[in-house]
Amino acid sequence: MDPAEERAIVQHELDYRRARRWSIFTWVNTILLAVTGGVTALEQQTNESLGLAQKVVLSGAVLVLGLYSSAWWKAQRSIGTGLRQRLNDIDAKLDIRLPDGRGGVPDQIGAFYLILLLTIAAIAAIWLSGVVI
Repeated sequence: MDPAEERAIVQHELDYRRARRWSIFTWVNTILLAVTGGVTALEQQTNESLGLAQKVVLSGAVLVLGLYSSAWWKAQRSIGTGLRQRLNDIDAKLDIRLPDGRGGVPDQIGAFYLILLLTIAAIAAIWLSGVVI
């Protein structure tokens, strides 16, 4: 295969993986923020907190969602890292010199960690509902 064609294919796959990571990130954060806001709104509307069984079930669901989506995001990132290295190798063959991008602020902070932090925040909102601070 021609290196230029191979580069186009690898670049397309890398772009797909980046878009996939972004989709995972926005999808899970929307759900986690909805849970957090929903628990807070429910408490405000009814002046009651969730029962123990409800808190356990909701916390379990949030924990599974947060851990699974973090692992899924990390797997996509790992595949993207391999593709980026392959792209760099092809660029070297084609004598293309591009700056080595490190990603934007979300990548530098780590969307993986933001997902975990929002998972913790959602669980805290579940368990702290009804607690007056």
